Amino acid sequence: MSEIEDKLYRNKHAHLTIDELHVLYTKEILALDIYEEDVLNFTSYTDSDWDCAGYLEELRLDRKEEGEQQMKEDYARIYGCRIDQVTTNSEELYDEEKSIVVFIGSVFLESPEQKLPKTLRNISGCLFSENEEEEIPQNLDYIGGSVGFLKIHTVGPKLPNYVSRIVDLRNLREIPTEGLGFPEHVGGHLKMLNLEKIPPEGVVLPKTIGGDLTIDSLRSVYGVLFPEYVLGAVSLASLESIGEDQLPEYIGRDLILGCLKSIDEVQFPEYVGGGVYLNNISRNERNKLRKQRPDLTILPTP
Repeated sequence: MSEIEDKLYRNKHAHLTIDELHVLYTKEILALDIYEEDVLNFTSYTDSDWDCAGYLEELRLDRKEEGEQQMKEDYARIYGCRIDQVTTNSEELYDEEKSIVVFIGSVFLESPEQKLPKTLRNISGCLFSENEEEEIPQNLDYIGGSVGFLKIHTVGPKLPNYVSRIVDLRNLREIPTEGLGFPEHVGGHLKMLNLEKIPPEGVVLPKTIGGDLTIDSLRSVYGVLFPEYVLGAVSLASLESIGEDQLPEYIGRDLILGCLKSIDEVQFPEYVGGGVYLNNISRNERNKLRKQRPDLTILPTP
């Protein structure tokens, strides 16, 4: 990061390597710093002590001051495409003959007739859809902002590999039988408030989530592979049962299991930064867990 800063400080038009361009345009900072063997300190790009996202954005702005053409040249080098396949023009985005690879800006899909090109790989801003069904281009692997499919009931077959901010699938009722490929990394929250059903084959959630994971309507998570790291809270408010080794290993804030009927054989995370809410568990069981895991804040008390 400092090398990029030094280069741009000396010359905003400096030649950057492909790796440096990736850091500047397609990466966010998600730091996981272990201070003690059993305590994990989470530092995301929203850390108040050091605004990593703001720092990256300052570097980007320095580069962008060289103009739109510089940005297009940078993106073209990252993706190995022609400069005319990078655009800020919405009309060009939907023109199949243009074969757009990178769209600089945000995309709002307001009707089923608006189809993203199969060649599209990067949207620098947000992607929002008002449609009840949406098919995402297979090659689309990076969203620089949030993904919001607020009315959607069906989406597939995969979401972009990397979403810098929030993924909001609040009205998604079930994962399609053919499955749904989630991003490898979500920088903000992953919201699936009304998800009630997953296929027998199960589903693999992102490896890391920089905000909250909210799945409040699912009663069973059999077949769900959870992230290893969730920097915010994990809310599974309707969950009645859970198997061993299913929960994330590290949770930065609260773990909400308000309807869980039993904690027998439940493997709790190595670290939870907030409270563990077990409202449906007896006082005796909660006290037993407190003795087994004094590092956890078991709620409600006593």
